[in-house]
Amino acid sequence: ILPWSPMGQGLLTGKVTCADQVQPGRQRSRLFSSKRPQQRHGESGLEEETFSAIRKMNWIADRLDQPLANVALAWARDQPAVTSVLMGARTETQLKRNLTSLRLTLDPTVVELLNDAGAEVKQKLGTNLDPYESEDSTRIV
Repeated sequence: ILPWSPMGQGLLTGKVTCADQVQPGRQRSRLFSSKRPQQRHGESGLEEETFSAIRKMNWIADRLDQPLANVALAWARDQPAVTSVLMGARTETQLKRNLTSLRLTLDPTVVELLNDAGAEVKQKLGTNLDPYESEDSTRIV
């Protein structure tokens, strides 16, 4: 498996703490309210749940003295069946930071805390793997 967007389209960089801080063009997924611009899914979104999970993940990353981006990349890399993780970077600084995640080993207790932090969002998204469309109009079959 090659995970798509292991840093959650920038949500797991540690830079944003609420939906209003996300650029409008990036507020299109089912995590965001259908009242946001460019929405097609028609669902209520999971903004409160998403940013609650991100706060928990930030807390965990702070306890590890690691940037949330590194923790997110290490978590994705260590998932069963994942063969590689694509690291996006716009700057040399971001690339260097992302590469340090390769040396980060997450204790099983930390992995469980991270899993728990995102569990509500995962449960509410359900089995529809399409990040942009409702189950009724998903492009994934």
